[in-house]
Amino acid sequence: MNENKTNVPETTANPSWNDAAIRGVIDSAKKAGKLTGAEFIDRLPVPSRNFIAVGMGDGGCNIAAAIGKALPSVFTIGYNTSNKGMTNLHLDAHIYPDGEDGSGKARSYSQDVFRQAAHKTLIATIQQAAQSDKMINLEYILVITTVAGGTGGGTSPMAAKFIADNMNVPVIIMGVYPNINEDTTALYNTMAWQDEVLRTGLPYIILDNTNEIVEGRDSTSIFATHEKVNAQAVEIVNILAGKMFGETNITAIDNRDMYMLLQHIGGRIAVYGTVNRPGVGKSLDEMLLNVFTKWNQPVPTTAKGIGLFLKGPEDMIRNADTSLTKLRSIFGDFAVQYTHLEVSDEVYVALVCSGCDVPEGKLRTIRQKYDEMLAAVKTQDFNMTGITSGIKSPLGDTRTSKVKSTTEIDLSALDL
Repeated sequence: MNENKTNVPETTANPSWNDAAIRGVIDSAKKAGKLTGAEFIDRLPVPSRNFIAVGMGDGGCNIAAAIGKALPSVFTIGYNTSNKGMTNLHLDAHIYPDGEDGSGKARSYSQDVFRQAAHKTLIATIQQAAQSDKMINLEYILVITTVAGGTGGGTSPMAAKFIADNMNVPVIIMGVYPNINEDTTALYNTMAWQDEVLRTGLPYIILDNTNEIVEGRDSTSIFATHEKVNAQAVEIVNILAGKMFGETNITAIDNRDMYMLLQHIGGRIAVYGTVNRPGVGKSLDEMLLNVFTKWNQPVPTTAKGIGLFLKGPEDMIRNADTSLTKLRSIFGDFAVQYTHLEVSDEVYVALVCSGCDVPEGKLRTIRQKYDEMLAAVKTQDFNMTGITSGIKSPLGDTRTSKVKSTTEIDLSALDL
């Protein structure tokens, strides 16, 4: 028997371990000369929230691959009706329905493909991933898409609801709006996607490829915007997973409060982060309001819940005004607010807003542009309860024959 062997406590089997107890064991190990604090922490289970990321369509698969590259702990799945251009993407699993070669932006076509058989393959793949060793700390499933296309934009709301109905794991949708100068089909698909997302009742995040640097349709700027949006999607997952913050003190309370924000309050979620600290004479919320303008998300004007995460030197943490009075003046009084404070040599500030308003202004712009492109005589009244009311897809009816499934899983989402 090796008497020099260090006994590391089985923290996964002992939920009574807390920060104080852990520090006590570290101190004792240091005094005994058996184990450094860093070595102990390396052996602790990582309590961060983990994700399965399901990319749908070309754009969604690209974003899922970017997330998987930056965050290897995330299990990535790509679903597409064509494998063209997808073979070079590093994903943990690929799903391509047999005999399909792309949807050509046809939403109803891609929806019927999903209804016929692809839904069974997708849920089986997710269930298998959830049981893998990589997913020990699985907390959320993220369904990602660019919303202008047929496969991702047409199928992702239905798929997300289907996954939520058949998995005991919360589901979040992430959609990327197209550039405002896209064609009529892309704009129609965007409005139809938003309408269907609202009907799912699931929490959702919106990123936006429209940017002042791309209005002139310069291809270099468009590519740069896509890269920026992909990077922000990665950072959002980082923030929601708690990767930026101390892995030894993201406790059950933090996870409970994050669940409250993301699932109980739900609705539209807006997430922001920065490595900067407030400048001289600037309050924390003034800095955050400035950060809003640098992220490709429709800026919310209301929020029912706020999660504030602060990591930085002791003087920054001690002097931070976490009351966020300026944000309260804009959003109204938050129904829920919690704050995570952490002393560190590194600086990171993040804000998670939930229960945000539907991006009505952005959708009005898209509808107006759509009507103008169809040479409409008069812009129809816009009704948030029916975003696509009074308009039809420019592609017409592209449905295939619908095949009923005989499986015993919950298929109600397939009629979304």
